[in-house]
Amino acid sequence: GMFRAVTADMCNYTEPADIVINTSCEHITQEQYEQWLDNQPDDALIVLQSNNYFELEEHIRCSVDVDDFVRMSNITPIFKGAFETPKYNRFMIIGRKQ
Repeated sequence: GMFRAVTADMCNYTEPADIVINTSCEHITQEQYEQWLDNQPDDALIVLQSNNYFELEEHIRCSVDVDDFVRMSNITPIFKGAFETPKYNRFMIIGRKQ
């Protein structure tokens, strides 16, 4: 298999992929997120991370808990979970586009 990490404007990136990972869902607006998701292959496995660290100004799309993150993400989860850190909870969803 091939692995490629890409730094680009994520909202306009439209390459084919089996697995797509987005670890910065809290840094983009809902509109940007939906544009990004629309550009992802329908059959790709989608891995998403976010958090409830509302205190950072650049965190413009945090979630209160993992279920809130699922609701915002338009993903049917195969896995959802939370990891508690001293300052915030980190959320992860693995699934497919609805």
